[in-house]
Amino acid sequence: MKNFISLSALILFLSITSLYSDKTPDRNIKFLTSPDGVESEEITSYNGTKNPEALKYYNLALESFMSDKPDEAIEFYKKAIEEDPRFVEAYDNLGRVFRGKNMPDSAIYYYDKSLKLYPKGVFANQNKAIVYFYNDEYDKSIEMYKHMINIIPESPEGYYGIAQVYLQTLNFEEAITSVDKAIELYKEANSPLIGDGYITKALIYARMEDISNVKKNLLLAKENGAVLNEKMEKLISSNQENNENNETEKVLNAINWILDNPMTEETKEKREEVLNALMIWTLKTDKVTIYLTPELTPVEDCKICLQIFSIAWSKYVLENGDKEDIIGAALYAIRTLNNYYITNRDFVEENEQIEEFIELELEGKLKDKVTEVIESMDKEDTTKVIVD
Repeated sequence: MKNFISLSALILFLSITSLYSDKTPDRNIKFLTSPDGVESEEITSYNGTKNPEALKYYNLALESFMSDKPDEAIEFYKKAIEEDPRFVEAYDNLGRVFRGKNMPDSAIYYYDKSLKLYPKGVFANQNKAIVYFYNDEYDKSIEMYKHMINIIPESPEGYYGIAQVYLQTLNFEEAITSVDKAIELYKEANSPLIGDGYITKALIYARMEDISNVKKNLLLAKENGAVLNEKMEKLISSNQENNENNETEKVLNAINWILDNPMTEETKEKREEVLNALMIWTLKTDKVTIYLTPELTPVEDCKICLQIFSIAWSKYVLENGDKEDIIGAALYAIRTLNNYYITNRDFVEENEQIEEFIELELEGKLKDKVTEVIESMDKEDTTKVIVD
């Protein structure tokens, strides 16, 4: 397994991790707001407290914490616990305050108190693992996340957290497996955190120097609501641009194959397959807008005429990058159709309109004819069939 990373991959990794302030997203660390609920002999959920004094101190602790007064918050949480020793949320938040003060032993002490009351508490299990993670005790963090997965298999947070640890310890295969499971569970719950899962997956692939999968997962993250930084956006944009360029190149290669190779019985089946694929692309793409008019497009009883006219128009636009040049595209499409008609005369039935176009070309009047029709069409807002 690689235990190093190239400069280019490191730069990519750092650009992605700049979304986060530390080794793992703070969204993993929940700070419980003021609860209300009932006590129970067996705690099976976050029930809050029924004790008004405990709730009063709890709310005061929240206010102190939000006012950046952690020591004051600690005292109020302790008073809340004195009033109600089964107040799980108070233990959880007390552990969170100690974690923020970089006092991991105290944080774990109170998380353990919480877990003794409510063993399946997501917050305490998760945050205890995070304390180990920030303290570089990766084996303990992994053990804690595995315990969490075992007792709360329906929670994606165990899988998400352990993926972070595996990433930190360069165990990429386990990291991918774990984050995939987290994403699956996020999707089942329709969670807004799906994007975080794909961000983490992109991080893993960045460390593996797999740029293609980095881009793929960043795009999925964005599609699922994640906010990407500027470098990530540029990375996705370059990927989309490359994909578009590759698609354009493939389309042009297919068009050129049709236009440059005479029709034969041997290539008939392949030619039909390629032409059908090109026509489907023409209907779906937003790169090309083809105007079809009876005066310029011989479509009656001539399927191949429509196909050649359309792909020639597409070629002109793709190569020149200007789909607003309607006259230029129409003229090129007709001239290409004329040449194709002449070259493949044995396979294309006689067409009076194409014969007229050929005659106009020989007389030097074809461009004038095309210009007249296009300009008239625009002026009178003639109904057009637009393949877009």
